Amino acid sequence: MMNSKPIGPRHRAAAGAAVLLLCAGFAAPALAEAPARASAIELGVFGGYTLLSADNQLGNAPNPARRPGSGALFGARGGWNLSDALTLEAEVDYGLSTFRDSGLAAGLVGWRGSLLWQFGSVGGAGGPGGEARWRPFVLAGAGGTATLWREFGTEHDHDITAHAGVGVSADLGPRFGVRLDLRGFALDGDQSRIAWNGAVLLGVWVRLGAADAAQLPPPPPAPRPEPPPPPKPLDSDGDGIADDVDQCRDQKGSAEDHGCPPPDADGDGIPDRRDRCPAEKETFNGKDDDDGCPDGTETVVVTATEVKILQKVHFEPGKAEIRAESHALLDAVANVLTQKTSLTKVAVEGHTDDVGAAEANVALSRQRAEAVVAYLVGKGIAATRLSAEGYGPDRPVCKELAALRKDEVKNKGKIEQCREQNRRVQFRVVESN
Repeated sequence: MMNSKPIGPRHRAAAGAAVLLLCAGFAAPALAEAPARASAIELGVFGGYTLLSADNQLGNAPNPARRPGSGALFGARGGWNLSDALTLEAEVDYGLSTFRDSGLAAGLVGWRGSLLWQFGSVGGAGGPGGEARWRPFVLAGAGGTATLWREFGTEHDHDITAHAGVGVSADLGPRFGVRLDLRGFALDGDQSRIAWNGAVLLGVWVRLGAADAAQLPPPPPAPRPEPPPPPKPLDSDGDGIADDVDQCRDQKGSAEDHGCPPPDADGDGIPDRRDRCPAEKETFNGKDDDDGCPDGTETVVVTATEVKILQKVHFEPGKAEIRAESHALLDAVANVLTQKTSLTKVAVEGHTDDVGAAEANVALSRQRAEAVVAYLVGKGIAATRLSAEGYGPDRPVCKELAALRKDEVKNKGKIEQCREQNRRVQFRVVESN
């Protein structure tokens, strides 16, 4: 190749070496970063216009008019993403130039390598219906340019070039987009040491391989591990009541009794709360074995219409005060009502004999019924399940009294027995389910 400046080749070699060292210096830390887009490949095509200085030595002709001039060009490029910011690129292009004096075609072939640095992004993530993301960048590199035609008796000419530029890439989707470059590149000059040239390039690109991490949604957070189950509380007797609240840790019991066996005063295995005869053991013979009473000694019997007591409720004479001897009987009634929750309404009825004023007897019978209701409520029976009624002498069970009184001297004993039967308390079932 002919050159009017003997130092030109040295400068071209030095410029190329400097640019390559610069690229290597930028690439080394990028390779050590383990980037999110490492190994992704970008391929693209472009077209544009080259502005060639008349002072460059392409064509190697001493006459500037016989050097190739400005013209259109097109080409292709490939890039390897070192990281989200750095890309190594290689590209080739073909320029449609003409010699300045003759107008004859002067095809130009260029090849170059570049290190591209994207220093930010503006806009959305890109994609169908989404806003483009704009990526401004700078680049620098080295390469060469050659003429393909022999003119004026000269050989094909080629020169080493160094270049730099700025541009912007727009992501139109996760894997494709457009790109605009503004380039400046240096060739050996004729009148000056370096001839400055320029180019404007517009192209499209596609990305292969790893996707752009910045465009992918962040991974979902790792599921939180399930917390370990709390340790089971200590339960020495295995009754389901933890030792810290079990008042009988070495005996199985129920929560109702705070971890202790239910009270059973007579020891017949039927808890007192269900035992109609808590002081007498049950006779287990297949007959009424769950009532807690020895057979034949029941004091309370439930029928469809009545809670029937087999003993009398005794009061102080002329008063509504229950005698202590009748407390056990009323306790048995309370136990029955506790167990028989189906008896939703029971009327406590008080009755007297015919001795004294009828009006006073009615009032006394009601007061005695109310005293019984109060006693049962005190044993835990809901007041809403009970009512008190007083009938005085109006509903006798012994109806022979009028006939017996015709001869009171002769029938004195029978009259007293009849009146004793009429003095009573009854429990009538009003509602049940």
